[in-house]
Amino acid sequence: MEQLKSTMLSTVLRARTEKGEYFLKCTPVFCNEAAMTEVLCRAASKYVETPLFIDTERRITITADHGKELGILGIKSTERVAKEDRDDFLRDLARFHHASSSVMEELEEAGLKVYRGGMDGGEPGCFVGT
Repeated sequence: MEQLKSTMLSTVLRARTEKGEYFLKCTPVFCNEAAMTEVLCRAASKYVETPLFIDTERRITITADHGKELGILGIKSTERVAKEDRDDFLRDLARFHHASSSVMEELEEAGLKVYRGGMDGGEPGCFVGT
């Protein structure tokens, strides 16, 4: 077992096995990423990889290795990306956002901070962080 990351927001451990790498992620009391992941897997399964194990009470997920961590748009600021790849990502991001908007209350209950309204004071809007 190897510790990859430990911050106030999460701890990530990696286990290397003969069948591949697996990641265990734990989050603190004020953020239940396991619960949010569980909700998002139901609402937007096409865009969220389902963990092998989720324990929402202990705030733990275990996932298989899905390749390189992408970050925003999957690119570094110095990288050039093909327009079709960028377009595909933005289309999928919009579809993910649309699918997740139907479960905002569940996500809030799980600990996601949600921006409510805008200039018009409307319905829940976008994610602002955990």
